[in-house]
Amino acid sequence: MTEGKKYKKEKGIWQSRYWAHIILDENDLNKHIDYIHFNPMKHYKIRPKDWEYSSFKKYVNNKFYDINWCNFDDKYKISELDLE
Repeated sequence: MTEGKKYKKEKGIWQSRYWAHIILDENDLNKHIDYIHFNPMKHYKIRPKDWEYSSFKKYVNNKFYDINWCNFDDKYKISELDLE
């Protein structure tokens, strides 16, 4: 166990700030899926379609998103993604 984990009292893989959330309805699920796909843009300035580890392209293939969803020009138009 690292010193940082001992200091933060973290065990295993879970961070001390981890919190569980029950998905309330379809709208809530969609917000969380948006949040997951928005993270590469938020943290690394990489478009979801360019993030190699993302499930985003599977959602595009299933017509859930447009391939250009959340591009650099419209990232500020996305609302209600602050789920942290």
